[in-house]
Amino acid sequence: MADLILRDVDPDRLREEIVRDVLEAIRPLLRQPAPPDSRRCCSRAELAQILGWSIAKVDRRTVAGAIPSIMDDGRRIYVVDDVMEALKQATPEAEAKAAARQAAKRAKRQPKV
Repeated sequence: MADLILRDVDPDRLREEIVRDVLEAIRPLLRQPAPPDSRRCCSRAELAQILGWSIAKVDRRTVAGAIPSIMDDGRRIYVVDDVMEALKQATPEAEAKAAARQAAKRAKRQPKV
């Protein structure tokens, strides 16, 4: 049966049509930016850009031990995966501290009777 269907089809034209259809299907995927390689290492400035922080905040969080880093010949580098994991682990504690700060601010604003 398949022999009958393909008998009158030019193989080169069929291949071109298949390639065109495949390219149309994957073209949107090719236009998307590649996800960042989270296992990659980066500098202070690159980490600040990834996190949307200032370099000073990256430095403060590094000194406080909140984010891990590696010293290599006097140059500090960060493994993005490790930093993200450290931040995720610290999130519940950070959320609790933020909630306590907000509660203290609200308490200050309450009129005393």
